[in-house]
Amino acid sequence: MDIYWNIEAIKVFAGYAFLMFIWPSVVFFDYLKKKSKIFWFSFCVTVQIVIVNTVILFMGLLHILNEQIVRCLFFGAFLFSVCRILINLKSSIWKKTKEIIANNSSSIVEYVLLLSVILFGMVYFSYGSFQIHTYGQYDTFLHHGWINKMAKGQIYPEGIYPVSMHCFIYCLYAMFRIRIYSIMLFLQCIHVTVFLLSAYCLMREIFKWRYSAVLVLTLYLTMDFTVSSMARLQTTLPMEFGLHTQFLCTLYLVRYLKYAERNTKTNRFLNGELNENLLLFTMSLTASIVSHYYVTIMAFVFCLSFAVFDLKKILRHMIPLVVSVLCGCFIAAAPMIGALASEIPFEASINWGLSVLYGNNEDSKGNDVNNYK
Repeated sequence: MDIYWNIEAIKVFAGYAFLMFIWPSVVFFDYLKKKSKIFWFSFCVTVQIVIVNTVILFMGLLHILNEQIVRCLFFGAFLFSVCRILINLKSSIWKKTKEIIANNSSSIVEYVLLLSVILFGMVYFSYGSFQIHTYGQYDTFLHHGWINKMAKGQIYPEGIYPVSMHCFIYCLYAMFRIRIYSIMLFLQCIHVTVFLLSAYCLMREIFKWRYSAVLVLTLYLTMDFTVSSMARLQTTLPMEFGLHTQFLCTLYLVRYLKYAERNTKTNRFLNGELNENLLLFTMSLTASIVSHYYVTIMAFVFCLSFAVFDLKKILRHMIPLVVSVLCGCFIAAAPMIGALASEIPFEASINWGLSVLYGNNEDSKGNDVNNYK
């Protein structure tokens, strides 16, 4: 029986690595090939979530959501890109490999330490799943049911709700025929690496000593802080799936403010590093919204805590930032707007959140919204 579960975990890991990292790296190879490692990582874990969420939801709205079409779309785009890359690359692969090794030789110690911490985190957060092959939170059973409905073509079975995690798991199921139960059981021990690496990227930007970020992650994983969120990270839930975006939103806001002055002086508002940072700031925001509204709130708090130290730059570059935020909100809201047009109501917890926001304890039908918590 242990062999079976080990094989299932390997299947989930392979499918996750392909869909989250290999697929966007190949499809967007021409754009990513000259970018930094942090940019490449951030692009994959934000843009890919947005792509999968948008494609699956619009297919559902058009009533064409099924496994065959999903496989044709994603594998077709991947194979087309592979052929195009092979034709263009020719004999430059070995040369590019040597360049990567030479450029990163000075950071080998840091990367070895980071890899050790990440591997420890994967083991730490996956221990329970390998000991007891069941879910760690009651809510996971509910979301498993929603994904089962998605497999039957129904994207919002209980009403409109941020479902990027559901779309990603359904996409893994449709492309590789991995059991949904296995995906939800083992996804957290894999996806937590994205959370840890995103935190590392932000700290690598703001700390001067290169080993500070690794040290903080080590303390986070080994010290007993008695924080309940540590336990929540061991479970695949919508909020946990998108938690990394709060770090990336902040990272690219910081980088935008850091390099914006250089581009403003030449009046090139959408060129150079400004364009890259605004792109990933927008995609990080979008990914947070489609993952869970709590994540977006946390991303706002994170960004605000850094923005207060650069209020002059914020005001000076307010228009590009506002445009980026509006674009991110529109991309995330577009499938929801389509669902509303199809007369699909909001899910109960969304109604509860809106009612609390406006100080109302009853929904439109007169029911006590406290029952939705």
